[in-house]
Amino acid sequence: MLLMVSGGPLRAQINYKELIKAANSGDPQAMYTYAFILAVGDETDPKNKVKQSFSSAFTYYKKAADAVPGVREAQYKVGFMYEKGSIAFKGGPKADLVQAAKYYKMAAEGEDGIGEAKYALARFYKNEWGNLVDSKYAEQSRLLKEAAFQGVTDAQAELIVYYLYGKGVIKDLVIAWAWAMVAADQGDKEGMDKCLNIPELYKKELKPGDIDLARKTAEKFKRDIRAVLEKNFK
Repeated sequence: MLLMVSGGPLRAQINYKELIKAANSGDPQAMYTYAFILAVGDETDPKNKVKQSFSSAFTYYKKAADAVPGVREAQYKVGFMYEKGSIAFKGGPKADLVQAAKYYKMAAEGEDGIGEAKYALARFYKNEWGNLVDSKYAEQSRLLKEAAFQGVTDAQAELIVYYLYGKGVIKDLVIAWAWAMVAADQGDKEGMDKCLNIPELYKKELKPGDIDLARKTAEKFKRDIRAVLEKNFK
């Protein structure tokens, strides 16, 4: 059994010979695990050194991503490497935003999709890179909300603006303020700035008691986020 820590394998407990054999035999999870190790390299054991190779890592990530069923983490990694290209990953794939969007969409699909992939796909909607996907605020906001409740801080910060201006959602200053509080608790600069700015910039629209309501809403969001994260780690 391959143990995983923070999205990657606990390398000290891996038998490389068995891992490589399983990966080359088409085991999707083994391919993903081996790709992860190739992407970072591992020289902790002189007898089992693994040299960092983005080229080889991408090959195994893509095999794991394209397997049936595909490994969602691998699909996200393939999308990320296609987005950043060989400039960021020497020896990796050339930048290809069409392919990046394709794999992000695969990784983001469904409630159990990868939160970071949902945020990345929302960015593609927002920026309309190469008209990869239809630019619709409602779809962006849906992806951002799902990513935000999966603990993606950038998505939480992005939602602040969506609720402040009613982009794809009903304008709601209290919810915007609540997301600012959630993001600020994660150390996000935009969240911290908005926590300070919203009361001043929108003082004519805010009602007495809105700050307490925003705080209660933020606490509920945090509880919901913890519940989603606990469910995903089971």
